[in-house]
Amino acid sequence: MGLVSNKEDGDILKKNIGIYLDKELLSQADACIEKANCRTRNEFIANAVRFYVTHLNAKANTELLTPAFESVVAGAVKDSENKIVRLIFKLAVEVSMMLNVISYHFGNDIDEIKLTELRKNCVDIVAKTNGRFTFEDAYKFQITNDN
Repeated sequence: MGLVSNKEDGDILKKNIGIYLDKELLSQADACIEKANCRTRNEFIANAVRFYVTHLNAKANTELLTPAFESVVAGAVKDSENKIVRLIFKLAVEVSMMLNVISYHFGNDIDEIKLTELRKNCVDIVAKTNGRFTFEDAYKFQITNDN
């Protein structure tokens, strides 16, 4: 086996080895040399071995990295969850205030039947519009239903 050494310090940089490959595999490898941006078959095979070794090591490291990754993702999800909960709480306060103001001013004019019908209509509208229902939409709805 031939050895290639660094001329300055004599360290062995490369080692010449013989390998046996199926003709079909060798043909496939030769066809990919240019695609892999390699100049020689030797460079292609060295890159392929390097890639496979990295793949095997990464597979082993996945078992170590996965719990750490899960911890980071769980923390990010928890932070997002907390922000969403705070926003929903603020929205619920605003809706409660609005409902109280409306019921204080118009509560005597709305009976249980109208209230039940209004709730059903609102659920239908919000479902149809996927929650994209504005004040203007509500106003138009009220105008068309008053007639």
